[in-house]
Amino acid sequence: MRDMRVRIVGATVAVTQVHLEMVGHVPGLKEGAAARKICDYALLAESGDGIQAILIELKSTRSDEEEPREQLRRSLPVLDSLRSACDVERGTGTTRRMSVGYALVFERENARTLRKQRVRGAAPATERYRDITVRTFVGNAVPFPSLMPAVTSA
Repeated sequence: MRDMRVRIVGATVAVTQVHLEMVGHVPGLKEGAAARKICDYALLAESGDGIQAILIELKSTRSDEEEPREQLRRSLPVLDSLRSACDVERGTGTTRRMSVGYALVFERENARTLRKQRVRGAAPATERYRDITVRTFVGNAVPFPSLMPAVTSA
């Protein structure tokens, strides 16, 4: 979503944001433009001897469509490529352990859904999509600690 802005709040470590559109796509996964879509951002933070990464897809209106979840799933090879490039740049010759989380952030609920009051501090929805666990948020501010529980190693 080009005009959507989301703040990540409550981070207690230094976090680097990477706009994945600027990194590129992984060729050869499937034919067609839809198959090459990847998520919008990756957040990266050092964690001991490894890296914590969160892939984030931004959408304006909440839906149950598979496309944004598929974009998250298809972004892992791009993240792996980025990690490898950083390892080469560091000159260590070793690949650091990386934990990966997946987050889908909607700016607003579907117009058919009526919310009478704003709920603060509610836990994000967690769902399983194929081989990943996706945490879903609605709003323009996401607490960094809430992104972390659905993390898997890569």
